[in-house]
Amino acid sequence: MTLCTPEWLAGEAKGGFYDARHHLVVDFEAFDRNALHRWLTKRVQSVQADTWHEIGERLGRLGYWEFEDYQP
Repeated sequence: MTLCTPEWLAGEAKGGFYDARHHLVVDFEAFDRNALHRWLTKRVQSVQADTWHEIGERLGRLGYWEFEDYQP
């Protein structure tokens, strides 16, 4: 996951858009590391699935997973 500000994101939107997959936009002025940690912990702990692979896929919606798009 990449943390970024709205300003950074706007700067990356060359051509009018940017694919922001695996990015979390934060307000730099109000950034609270502990609040972010609590939020991430809650998000990760809420993931439920029958297999580790399914858990990885669901967590991959939030941040990059090393096996994302893996084809055996």
